[in-house]
This record gives sequence, C-alpha cells and structure tokens, in this order.
Amino acid sequence: MQLDVPTLFVLLIVIMAVNALLLLWSWLQNRDVKALAWWGVALLLEALGTVLIFRRGVIPDWLSIDLSNALLIFAYGLIWSGARLFHDRTVQPSLMLGAAIWLAACQFDAFHASLPARASLFSVLIGSYALLAAWEFWRGTEPLASRPATVACLTLHAFVFFVNIPAVMLSPVTESTEPLHGFWFVFIAFQGSIHNIVAAFLLLAMAKERVELRYKTASRIDPLTGVFNRRFFLASAKQLMAGADRDDRSIALLLFDLDNFKKINDSLGHQCGDEVLKLFCSSASTYLRSNDVFGRFGGEEFVALLPDADAASAHKVANRILAAFEAAGQSLAHAGLETTASAGIAVSMNGCSSFDELFTVADRGLYKAKRIGRNRAEEDLSASAPVPLISPQIL
Repeated sequence: MQLDVPTLFVLLIVIMAVNALLLLWSWLQNRDVKALAWWGVALLLEALGTVLIFRRGVIPDWLSIDLSNALLIFAYGLIWSGARLFHDRTVQPSLMLGAAIWLAACQFDAFHASLPARASLFSVLIGSYALLAAWEFWRGTEPLASRPATVACLTLHAFVFFVNIPAVMLSPVTESTEPLHGFWFVFIAFQGSIHNIVAAFLLLAMAKERVELRYKTASRIDPLTGVFNRRFFLASAKQLMAGADRDDRSIALLLFDLDNFKKINDSLGHQCGDEVLKLFCSSASTYLRSNDVFGRFGGEEFVALLPDADAASAHKVANRILAAFEAAGQSLAHAGLETTASAGIAVSMNGCSSFDELFTVADRGLYKAKRIGRNRAEEDLSASAPVPLISPQIL
C-alpha cells in the first residue's frame, strides 16, 4: 500500500495537537496532577517541531533542522520530567541537556551536512528520554493497572528510535533525495501517530487511576497513622470472622491503648502526640503478618485481628509490640517521655463466636492490664457470657 507522506505528517501533527489539548483540558479539571500539564505542553512542542520539519525546503534550515529537532528533543525531556512529577520526584535540569547538545552539534558544518549524523544523534537523545520516562513509571509503587502498558509503550518507542540509527546509516537516502519521503521516515511518521494516540490514552488512564486509588485509600486509611481506619477495619473483621467461623479456625483480637496519652498531649503538645501514635503503628506493623488486620479504632486505641492465632501466639505478638514500642520511644527527642501501651487479648476458641464478643473480652483484658500496672498484655475470661459493647453495623 502506498502511503501519502504529506497526509501522514499532517495526521501526525493533528493527533499531537488534539492529544495535547486533551491532556491540558484534563489538567484544568484536576490541577493536582501537574504532570498532565507537562505532557500537554510537550505534545504541543512536538506538533510545532513536526510542522517545522514538514516545511523543510520552504523555510530556512535553521528552522526546519536546528530549531525543529531541538523542540522535539526538549519535548521528550518534558515527558520524562512529567513522569518524575507524576511520582512526586523533582524535575532535573538535564531535561534541557538534550536540546542543548543538539543545538551545539548543529554549529558544526560537517554535522549539519550529514543526514546519518543528525539522525543518529537525534535518535539517541529521543530514545534516551523515552527510556528515562519508562524507567520512572517502572519504579513507581502505586498499583496502577495502566503502568505496565505505559512502560512497554515508551520502551518500544525508544527501541524504534535506536533502530533508526543503523537504518538511516544503511539507507541510500541522501540530502538531495528528499529524505522525508524515504521508507524509514514514513515508518517513523506512522509509528509516531500510533504511539501518540496510545501514549496519551495511557497517561490519561494512569492519572484517572491515581485519583481513584487515592479516593479509595482515603476511604479506608487513617490519614495520620497510615493504618486502616475504624470503618474499614470493622468491614475486614466481619469477613475474617465469617471465614474463621466457617472453617472452624481460631482467631485472636488484640486491643491496644496507649498509656497516659492525654498527659503526653497536654504536657508536650499534640505534635508530639501525633509522633507517638505513628511510632506505635510502626512498632506494631513490624510484628504483624501480612494477613493480619490492624487499624486505629479511635484516639489512642488500636486493634489487631490475627487469623489462625491461639492465646499463646497472641500473647507473644502483643508482648513483642509493647516492648518494641517502649524501646522505640527513646528515639523521640522529648525529655522524660515514656511510651508504653497496654493490651487486652481475646481468642475465638474461648467461647467468643462474634466480633462483638471478642471485642468485649479484649476490652476487659485491657481494663485488667491498666488496673494492675499498665505496659502489659492481659486476657480476662472471668465472665462466661460476654455482653457486646459495640455493634459493627452501627459504627
């Protein structure tokens, strides 16, 4: 099939411009995602640079060769920088290095007169920026569904430019044979059109997934400590209890309360209190398994649900957490600060069949630990029929 080169280039320019406007419009709807603006501006510069290249022979060479390719290279630097911003990383000054290298090379007549030399340097710079952008997305930690596809898209795009180097060098095309009409340039234009459509779609998808993920996270995570909030913990507890009851498996509940926390807030301030809360969560997370559920129940009260745990293992985990928290408090720069907590323990095999009953027994154990000296974990089985203190359905 014969491809009409002017039509391909016009199509590429239109696609870049439309995608740029879509990205900028999306940024105006959600200005927290600054990367969208950087990517939108990058595509506008790509469109402008491509227009200048397409006018080769009509406008001066310093516009159609020097400036046009510098704009394209700088645009890819912006795409890389946008990928860094997307992951809350700083923008590097080297985003301008590629364009600077290109403009400096264009000052040499031998380079300016050699199509293979220009194409090789251009391909190396563009491919490098594309790989850097792919690397930024690859090392991101958020579970975004479009991330692998975005990495693959940018990596493949870089590969095309790297392959461009031997392709141009082996091509019989010279300056006098209208290089923009050569097969490889036609392929670059065609591939560029497809890449811009796919890349813009994936970048918009990732931005949307990021917003949805953060809303979802905000609905289940306590913003101060980073552990589950009360509502999500209760929902998870209900599922765990149902599974344990169905499979006749033991499950343990640990209820923690920080000792003298009001005194810490009153004497050292709420900022110190916040540090203590986060320190406890850090200490507790060290000794909890991946399938344990841990959350902040309110104020300075925390709760953990341990599947397949008996009384002995529950006591062991609770005591390790308490010891770690007490030791970790010494790292805080507050004179005279003592960080201890008390814990109540309840195990389903000891007559508790619901979360309400587990919580009631654990609460009695916590009260017992407070009463006999604090900084300890206790289990209270004094009552044979515990009366529920809370109802997960109404919290």
